[in-house]
Amino acid sequence: MIFLDNQDNQDLEYDLAFFGIGYESRSSFIAKNSKNIKKRYALGYKTRDDYFNYQDNFSFFKSLNSIIVTFDDDDISHNIVKIFETLDTKEPLTVLVDITVMSRTRLSSLLFELLTTLAKKSKIYIKYSISTYVAPPLEISPVRKIGEISESFMGTIGDPTLPVSLILGLGYEKSKALGVYHYIDSNNVYCFAPKSPVFEFDNAVIESNSDLLDSIEERKIISYSVIHP
Repeated sequence: MIFLDNQDNQDLEYDLAFFGIGYESRSSFIAKNSKNIKKRYALGYKTRDDYFNYQDNFSFFKSLNSIIVTFDDDDISHNIVKIFETLDTKEPLTVLVDITVMSRTRLSSLLFELLTTLAKKSKIYIKYSISTYVAPPLEISPVRKIGEISESFMGTIGDPTLPVSLILGLGYEKSKALGVYHYIDSNNVYCFAPKSPVFEFDNAVIESNSDLLDSIEERKIISYSVIHP
């Protein structure tokens, strides 16, 4: 069972915790406020490790005696599997996952291994530290690939006579979701629109996806809190 949690559980004891070593100062915020952890893993990068706050974050997680695992995004699944090969998962565990700076591919691979490896009645607490507002890029970024985010989530082709449904998570990159919508060409589309305490993000999401949202039934546009997804 997964528990989504962003509250201040200072008294909760975690058997395992997974953090991302990122480039933003907020990378270490959850770690600084989560003290009762038996074993910490910090996932970093082999290359591009000298930008912005990365080295400061690396040094911080090292000071906590974290097990630091560095790899690049083209070799995620292999490295995540190697981590779990060293863990004793026969008994239920309480696990903290800080998704603040994890890429989608890292997050999906990690969650897949947790869900398929942990014993029954284990608990996964997912935490996120929100960002201050940063304006989206002015230019439209191209969609270079559309496909499964990880081989673990590959499916099979079902009945081709049945209609295709599409569930979209909206971001604030202009027309990116619209490009996927046109590519899949589905007549049954649901959009998940994030709501943030930083209201500038909300306005940017609506503006960047206005063409898509105008074509979707209002009942199929679902708002959710980024703090409690």
